[in-house]
Amino acid sequence: MVVAFGFCEDTIYGTDRKHRYLRLNTGRLIKLESWNNKESRPSLEHSMKDKLKLHHFLDEQEKLMSQAIQIVVDSPYAVDITPDSVKTSFFKKSGKLRTRVVKVCVVKDIEEFIATSDLKHLTTANYNGLVLQLTDFERVKKQILYWHQFNQKVFDEFLDFLSSQKYEPTTLWGFQKRLVAAFNRAKKRELIPPSLFLEKRFKYKTPDKSYLNWDQVAEVLKHEPETKALRDIQTHFAVMALTGIRYSDLTRFYRNYEEGTAFDFSNFKVTKSPSPEILVAALLPIKKALKNGFPSVPSNGQLNLKLKVLCGQVLPYSIAKTVSCHALRRSFVTNMLSLSVIPEHVIAKLTGHAMSKELSVFHSYNKISLFENAQVFVRLLSTVDFQQTGGLRLVRFVEQELMN
Repeated sequence: MVVAFGFCEDTIYGTDRKHRYLRLNTGRLIKLESWNNKESRPSLEHSMKDKLKLHHFLDEQEKLMSQAIQIVVDSPYAVDITPDSVKTSFFKKSGKLRTRVVKVCVVKDIEEFIATSDLKHLTTANYNGLVLQLTDFERVKKQILYWHQFNQKVFDEFLDFLSSQKYEPTTLWGFQKRLVAAFNRAKKRELIPPSLFLEKRFKYKTPDKSYLNWDQVAEVLKHEPETKALRDIQTHFAVMALTGIRYSDLTRFYRNYEEGTAFDFSNFKVTKSPSPEILVAALLPIKKALKNGFPSVPSNGQLNLKLKVLCGQVLPYSIAKTVSCHALRRSFVTNMLSLSVIPEHVIAKLTGHAMSKELSVFHSYNKISLFENAQVFVRLLSTVDFQQTGGLRLVRFVEQELMN
């Protein structure tokens, strides 16, 4: 006989009682005389011969069936619990449900994601880099990568392939991060079994971030370049080093520049999401540099290169080569905090940075306007001895008088 097990559900509707049965064959065979109908288990003699193998197998099947029923009961999508729905749940739970394998090429899937998503230019470039690496990996392995076959072993082999190319740790981390993100998107679309997970190998390491201190900033601003082109670069240097704005907001700073009674300023929404509005004060070195008008803004790459050339004329090469637009933003925040008179929340409001968790509650009580925040900034700077800023005079005393 074929060993089977069944479940019966009793339901009562008013005075009527209904029974629904579910019977499943296990695929195991046993002689009729070796079966105990009362216990629904093999006889003791049979169990001793097969060392309780069939007995334990049936216990495990009943356990799986109970779990399958509970899954159907708990499901928010189950309108009615039927033998068929329980059977399907049981087959899924026991791994016996055969599903159609959808073959999706990893490279093609990522390329489609790039083409159909509204990604930033840099993010698109990074994903394109991942596609090139995966394509090279396929060429070396002489096989196409498909999501339904993409497991930890394949992932580790790809990471080994990347490691052999001697990339920087942050680059390796970036490739890994983007591939795991693509893997998780495929998993949500049920292209990958839900039981599969990837164990990451590369960790993000924050690189040493350079900045110019007050003395170095002052040295560059006191320098007198011989050409107009470098004088224009020096103007950009002054604006970014003394306002902390990003390269993407440099044109906006010039377009919205205004001459105020107490101090000049620029008020605009920053480019980077979530695009907060900021109002930055133009300190004395900026006002001096802008007397001859606003210089044209070169591309980010060109400006970074020319900033290095400018700084290389007065600073050691080891320092000049690290100067960039973002290094000047970092320099502004670091130098202002080093004065110990400018609160962090004032600087954050000037630069458009998000508040830390510790400051966010306090900042919710801070209702001063952007212009008032800039006033506080200038007023606090007026209390600083100019020797602390590398000999640079950042504000005039008359400005303090006007604000009072």
